[in-house]
Amino acid sequence: MKILGLETTERRATVALLDNCEVVVEFTLSDEARSASLLAPGIQSALQQAQWQATDLDRIAVTVGPGSFTGLRVGVTTAKTLAYALGTDVIGVNTLAVLASQVDHTGAVESVMDAQRNEVFRQRFDVRDGVAVACGDVTIEDDLQWQQEIEDNVVVTGPVLKKLEPQFTRDIQTAPTTQWIPLAATVARLAANLEPAGTPFELNPIYYRKSAAEEKRSTH
Repeated sequence: MKILGLETTERRATVALLDNCEVVVEFTLSDEARSASLLAPGIQSALQQAQWQATDLDRIAVTVGPGSFTGLRVGVTTAKTLAYALGTDVIGVNTLAVLASQVDHTGAVESVMDAQRNEVFRQRFDVRDGVAVACGDVTIEDDLQWQQEIEDNVVVTGPVLKKLEPQFTRDIQTAPTTQWIPLAATVARLAANLEPAGTPFELNPIYYRKSAAEEKRSTH
């Protein structure tokens, strides 16, 4: 099965091509490449490196949240448009599950991402052989409160740790820094075992909270 994976929640988007779960091509785009106009050439470049045609793709996988509003919109829109044009399956993958699946650990893993306003998105997983099974839903919590609640036997991962770890007020077990960023190859690997959306139009970003502008409007 040939799968295109896209990860656009971070400042630097990543693109990967997997064939039967083996990475064929994987690279990180420049800081500016998280726009739809620049992501498409990155996908084309990956296909050329693999010597594949777009019509060879069996699935297109993309992270659907949590993540930045802009990044999610760009990634999901690109994946939907390409899937519709090719008549290919498209699959949305939870960003926090991607992070947990990358941790080289057996047992409890908690993924965290920046929810802004001194808050984090958090979700607990049980990880076995690189497969992360969610133990609960995605929640949003004050980052200091979260630090106090995390148990000693839980390994923590996620890009927000780059900001939070220097401020930790207690010992917290963290994954290696190389595992903190969600990668397109992991998105594609997880998508191999997930059910695709019924149609590309059914796939949408999951923001988990309103944007600041939306919240401001709702108070007036």
